[in-house]
Amino acid sequence: QEKMAYKDDSRNTAGNYYLDPQLIISAGMTLNSGTQFLYVFKPNTPTSAPSGTFTWTDTLDPRLDYVDGDIGCTFTTTARMVTCTETQSIPLGNIFKIIRVKIKSDATAGTLNNTSTLKVNSEAETTCSLALVVGTVTPTPTPTPTPTPDAGFLVQKFNDKNNNKSRDSGEAGLDWD
Repeated sequence: QEKMAYKDDSRNTAGNYYLDPQLIISAGMTLNSGTQFLYVFKPNTPTSAPSGTFTWTDTLDPRLDYVDGDIGCTFTTTARMVTCTETQSIPLGNIFKIIRVKIKSDATAGTLNNTSTLKVNSEAETTCSLALVVGTVTPTPTPTPTPTPDAGFLVQKFNDKNNNKSRDSGEAGLDWD
């Protein structure tokens, strides 16, 4: 089987996904927390596909949230398991399933290994892995506002006898009237 990852296209909706070759995420590529992307599962079989049932299973890393998937894909929260099933006999190039996931905002940095398993009818299972990297995002700190005194400013008036523009001893302040 083959497993690929794609950047999420803004037109994607649950069960309706756009796979643009320019949005392919290469193995080892770094993705930041909060990033949504697609996993695409497809069998890697000879020129003709067997008819029957194709079942993909994939246990998601705890740093990922399941967003949605193709028709025939379900997610079990407690096991973090995605199961996608296709039971139609269709041309080989058209057999694939897609799920959309999101890297959690508090995800720790490191390698994100993901392995899926494919079982066709009662044949032996095959596995396929894809490793991506969760990067760290250093958030831009929100500046702390500098406290400002009450509106206005303080003016001190005094009799500057020696014209040095500072209040010296013996130079009395003037009263406000």
